[in-house]
Amino acid sequence: MDDSRKKELITLLVPLIESLAHERKLRVLSHFDISSHGSLTKKLEDASDESLLALAESLDIFDLDPTEFMHIESPAANPLLVFASHLHLHQAFVGAVEEYLKKYGVELFVAHKSITPDAIWRQVIVEKLDAAHAGVAFLHSSFGKSDWCSQEVGWLMGRHVRVISLFFSEAPEAFLGERQAIPATNMSVEQVGEAIMDFLTSIDEIRSNLIDSLLNALNVSTTFAQTELIWLRLRGMVNLTVGQCAVLMDALETNSQVYGPRNWAEGRTYREIICDFLESQPGFVGVENRVSYFRANRMDDGF
Repeated sequence: MDDSRKKELITLLVPLIESLAHERKLRVLSHFDISSHGSLTKKLEDASDESLLALAESLDIFDLDPTEFMHIESPAANPLLVFASHLHLHQAFVGAVEEYLKKYGVELFVAHKSITPDAIWRQVIVEKLDAAHAGVAFLHSSFGKSDWCSQEVGWLMGRHVRVISLFFSEAPEAFLGERQAIPATNMSVEQVGEAIMDFLTSIDEIRSNLIDSLLNALNVSTTFAQTELIWLRLRGMVNLTVGQCAVLMDALETNSQVYGPRNWAEGRTYREIICDFLESQPGFVGVENRVSYFRANRMDDGF
């Protein structure tokens, strides 16, 4: 939201919140991650757009179209970063896998492609190793002889970050060998990409980050086929937060590649499917009015 719209929204919110009983007011503010310190107006000014919109939805202040106040296509909070450990000789293949994973909003850090020419490359690699949610080891011949690859994998495992081994021509050794590697010798780029996605989906600790990635990707999906790929991963997710539900609504309201097509496998439009999906999530409380408005006014918007 721009400053004037935010100020207008805060003006509407303050009297409603002040009218609540003290304990309920504290619970409401806490639920939407709004500070309990300072004046109410200051609390709301310091709150994120996402929290303010969710709070407004829950208090039912929108008489007309709630999208009037919305910050459209706000990126989800913390999408997945995966570190790729590989030999320079195979950078073209690894780079192609990186491009494939972008369809899902997942960043695969590939040093030869991801570091800008003027950056201090050692520093960038260390920063990515510290920030990565998971790792992928591309085990080609001589991988174990590379000091860089060994140190990268060791760094990630020292942080207790899960690392998947893709076996091309060299078996995993030492700590990396404690888990079964995935045979990848005859896999295509797409098959490797899907194997990595299966691996990421299996890790409970990064599930919320994966959801963030999928939601970001859905917002910028450019084809029905991409929407279908993303939805196949997203539809089984649970416990979406208020913020994640808001980003999913952004996609449904603004991206024709999401609100337009029909899911032929389910025999319904994505408009119906996503509204039903949102209603099953704990974060639905923050987008209930948006969903109601969409059901009442936008269900015929498809192709």
